Amino acid sequence: MSERRPPELYAFGPFRLDVRERQLQRDGEPVVLRAKLFETLVVLVRQAGKLVTREELIAAVWPDTIVEEGNLSHNVSALRKALGEGDAPYVETVPRSGYRFVHALDATAAPPRDEGDARARARRCVAQGAWREAHAALVEAGAEAPLSPAERQTLAEAARWSGHFDELVPLLEDAAKAWFDADEPVRAALVSLQLAGVVLDRSHAALAKSYVRQAERRLPPAPPDSGLALVAHSRLRQMRARLCWFEADWEGALALAHESLALALRAEDPDAEALAAMDVALTLLALERFVEAPPFLDEVGAHVTAGNLGPYAAGMVQCGLIISWQALGRPERALEWSQVSNRWADASGVAFFLSLCRVHCGELQGLRGELAHAEADLALGAEELARAKSFLAGSALRELGTVRLRRGDFVGAEAAFARALQLGTDPQPGYALLRAARGEPLPARRDLERFLSSEGHGQRNLLDRQNLLGVLGAHVRLACVTGALDAARASLARMQSIAAATASPTHRAHVDTAHGELALAAGEPAEALARFAAAWRAWTDLGAPFEAAALRARLAEALLSEGDATRARLELQGAAERFGALGAAHELALVLRRIESLPASAPPRVAPVRVSASIARAPELEALLGPAAWRTLVTWLDRQLLACLAAHGARLVDTSARWTAEFESRTAAETCAAALQTALRDHRTQHGFAPELVVKWPDPAATPSSPAHREPARTTRKRSSPPK
Repeated sequence: MSERRPPELYAFGPFRLDVRERQLQRDGEPVVLRAKLFETLVVLVRQAGKLVTREELIAAVWPDTIVEEGNLSHNVSALRKALGEGDAPYVETVPRSGYRFVHALDATAAPPRDEGDARARARRCVAQGAWREAHAALVEAGAEAPLSPAERQTLAEAARWSGHFDELVPLLEDAAKAWFDADEPVRAALVSLQLAGVVLDRSHAALAKSYVRQAERRLPPAPPDSGLALVAHSRLRQMRARLCWFEADWEGALALAHESLALALRAEDPDAEALAAMDVALTLLALERFVEAPPFLDEVGAHVTAGNLGPYAAGMVQCGLIISWQALGRPERALEWSQVSNRWADASGVAFFLSLCRVHCGELQGLRGELAHAEADLALGAEELARAKSFLAGSALRELGTVRLRRGDFVGAEAAFARALQLGTDPQPGYALLRAARGEPLPARRDLERFLSSEGHGQRNLLDRQNLLGVLGAHVRLACVTGALDAARASLARMQSIAAATASPTHRAHVDTAHGELALAAGEPAEALARFAAAWRAWTDLGAPFEAAALRARLAEALLSEGDATRARLELQGAAERFGALGAAHELALVLRRIESLPASAPPRVAPVRVSASIARAPELEALLGPAAWRTLVTWLDRQLLACLAAHGARLVDTSARWTAEFESRTAAETCAAALQTALRDHRTQHGFAPELVVKWPDPAATPSSPAHREPARTTRKRSSPPK
């Protein structure tokens, strides 16, 4: 039995706060706060009257999590609402700094009524979503006296949502046996179906089938008219449908998912309804019946926004909504649900879904060109999902490898792809693109053809089957490079069929890109130009800068086929600027080499360009850091600038009060500025701080679109450290 901590009690106004018991009362009545709100209140009350900076609050409330600044603001706003602030405010905002608890504390605080034992504390923690504390309280309660079947099931739930994944299966088995011994076979069957879901997520389909059979034996043969057994029959059919997914029996899965939904509607169980409707939509997408899926997605979304779902159902369907809208080529809808899911996961504190949210966020950041942030989120999400033994860790590693490939980190990309393969995920098309980048286009094409074959992951894996456009597009490109134009035409035809069904601008952009590749390979440069230009406009409108830059490079090739080297150079220079700003080192190097290879009749060299840079808000920053730290910062920045200038063939001509460098051309200067911007942004991502630069160009009207001093407010991390 664990040693009890001494009480930590506070009183302010009508409130009594007991930190140890995680209990807040107002006029003797309990006030239920979600876990993060309770922890925010505790941090502020402990520092009553003092400024608590935003960084300190984030470090205390989210010690192991990367969060957006908006999460903290939303948290404080919700806390104020829960406290009912009116004429007597409790929490004061200190602009641009943090928060202060301003209500006076009562030094003679009495403990809240009914302090209770470990069981009462566990119930409060579950109500708050404080799963780590709930797990500890239930373990303590179980050491004092045997837990009831319901408490054993709650302990399993707390283990899952607090990240004690190794305990989950034994605890669920114990709960199922306890319910069965208590002559509650239907509840035992429901726990057996939970077990089936857990082991299926770990890719143990045979073991999942055994738990499903166990549940079948404990249920009445036919669904009753109402009650818990009706819900259990709905869940039974849902789990059978998911087993069909593992066997690529899409029609069988759809029939069972529809049966599950019909039973859930009869039972009027929101969790069962949402889960079944989500599975119907996912299976329709696998069958490429795209038009039929959105009504089911809208129904699922209504359940989420109503706020009446339990943790498992809420997390599963929000993940499904993000995946489904991506499969439909609607990244803007996926982003909306990703933001909703992030807020929900943060408020509910569920460990598994926090990891999934991180992965989805990383995927969408990669599309927006935020490659450093995408890599950080995907790496952490993949690591956490691997600890949960989820097969989804493989998908996360595939996306991580793709982002690393875009950043030019071939070694890191290969490591991520190799680990994805070890976990049973074929990392396509990323791995094929890596092989092609290394000069192996034919083996890369064959990799994709195996993936797309009837026995490949592209046909037999649910998530891969739903998202074939990228793989098919890569296959078209590699088929054209290796002279297999008939194979390219077959893949393009399938892409056109999917894009016509979804009517998605994203899918149309994929099709236009592939059509342009085929036209270029077939000696039709005018058609290639038209298709590439349409795709470039679409990717630009969609906010996908990497794809847009790649299209500019392909436009240049089509222009060269028509003999227009002058315009081709302009397109390549634009692509180089964008790739440099994104930190896409390999693509940048390819484009720069292509520029160097252009005919000598290209535009003449221009006069050298001088560009100056200085630290933004230097006097304020020097005063804040102090002389020694300021010298360290300037010395570090000197090294960064000199290395960047040397890499881009520039020379430093003046260091008095600012850095001034001379470049051979504006393109070289802009590329260097973009690379420096990326280096500073990466340092902020990894270490929490890097100075902003103000760059002065000789012609202000021609300042690049992504200057080095523009850095959007992004993610606040647990700790900040000065440059080293």
